[in-house]
Amino acid sequence: MNLMKENPLKRYFVYCFMLTFAFPVLVGCAATGPKYSEMQGRIVAPKEGQARLYFMRETTFSGSAMTGQVHITGEDIKQLSNGGFLIVDVNAGTTSLKVDSGDYGNVGEWVSTISTKPGEQRYFLVAPNMNRNWDRALIAFLADTMPEDAPFNVSEVDEVVANSVLPKLALSE
Repeated sequence: MNLMKENPLKRYFVYCFMLTFAFPVLVGCAATGPKYSEMQGRIVAPKEGQARLYFMRETTFSGSAMTGQVHITGEDIKQLSNGGFLIVDVNAGTTSLKVDSGDYGNVGEWVSTISTKPGEQRYFLVAPNMNRNWDRALIAFLADTMPEDAPFNVSEVDEVVANSVLPKLALSE
């Protein structure tokens, strides 16, 4: 016996629940800005003496509720949402990069130092750490402790890979 088919009132409440709670959880952390493909022609070159960094995060279900906070040389830049990208211009030279879980507490971070040249463009693909046990992340969040691995993997990719990923993404605002 299927109560959902026999009881339209119960079916109505289940649908209302899904629309009210489940749907916002699944899409609430998605990038909401314009698509890269829509704004690509309007992106101006970096100023003289600067390099450009692209941070990209493909749309995934796993880890979709957690946004990555991008920090450059100790400054909070912006949160990188699921399916989003960021463009950051930096002064050429040595730059410190960090991606952590931002508002989700102290649950680990990825850090790196890079050297850039004027006019150079660098591309970084940010993805949820699939090897991470998210139950440990929750415990770390509640206990305010840091596990030994980061919630995100960050990989530098070449321009060919970036040009295949960017058109699918929206600006993280």
